[in-house]
Amino acid sequence: MINERSLQIVEVLAIELEAPLVLDGSCSVSGTIEAMRDRRLGYALITDEDKLVGIFTERDVLLSVLDENEVLQQPVAQLMTPAPVCVHPLDTVWRVVSLMHE
Repeated sequence: MINERSLQIVEVLAIELEAPLVLDGSCSVSGTIEAMRDRRLGYALITDEDKLVGIFTERDVLLSVLDENEVLQQPVAQLMTPAPVCVHPLDTVWRVVSLMHE
């Protein structure tokens, strides 16, 4: 069972995660959603010239895309959340959760 103390000492590096979905910002919103669905992920990391510039999440789909067919053809870079906060593999899970909460 996970408790508050373990979250304060466990490092992000210790969590086994599958490889993230990384797409170029020019990818269409519909293509991004399709790739997320295919990978069964709730997010895509968005890059520009191999540099992380944003994140596109299920929340972005719900708030910006749902029932907006013309939006689906736009570049995903227009709807992503820019400048996502990055964490270091040695950060504790507690710190990551705290950042997500902010």
